[in-house]
Amino acid sequence: SYTPAIIALSALVGLATFSALSFNAGVYTSRAEVRIGGTTAGRAGTPLGSVEKEIVAREMRALQSRDLALAVVTDLQLDKAATFTADIRSMGLFSRALSVLFPSKEVAPAGETHEERMLRHFMRALRVSNEPDSNRVTVAFSLGDRDLAARAANRLVEFYGIRSRDRPRAPVTQDVGWLETEIRNRARDLEKAEA
Repeated sequence: SYTPAIIALSALVGLATFSALSFNAGVYTSRAEVRIGGTTAGRAGTPLGSVEKEIVAREMRALQSRDLALAVVTDLQLDKAATFTADIRSMGLFSRALSVLFPSKEVAPAGETHEERMLRHFMRALRVSNEPDSNRVTVAFSLGDRDLAARAANRLVEFYGIRSRDRPRAPVTQDVGWLETEIRNRARDLEKAEA
């Protein structure tokens, strides 16, 4: 009779399903938002100018900077958090099964320092984005621990705010000065061309 074979096959499928689901640990994403600059551009349909877009892009790069990431890793002691250092999400199903059957320490790329490894994990968990023509930037941080993901996203935004207040504003002033000079030169060239 086929009954024992069907029962055995059903048990095997059930075990495989349970195993696959147990390897799929939840990943939580926490988001924090930052408004770049003090202008009204980017709100209520007001498009950003090219200089403002460049400023937003530069600040998005600053949010992903190495020193800011290391400050958050150090402050929250992320290098001691198992959900932060686990590489289980990047493995395939077969590798996951092997890692459960034969647990071992993570093998770092040759020559990678502890700091570089922490940065790699941090950057893998971090996403910085914004919508076109907006000065609002979203910082998303994904981990298996909901609380830690929220603290990391919020701390990154907090440290960014502190550093951006302390950072000299000379480069922006120079950009605006260069742009004003360029506009005057183009206006002069236009007047000469029309004359």
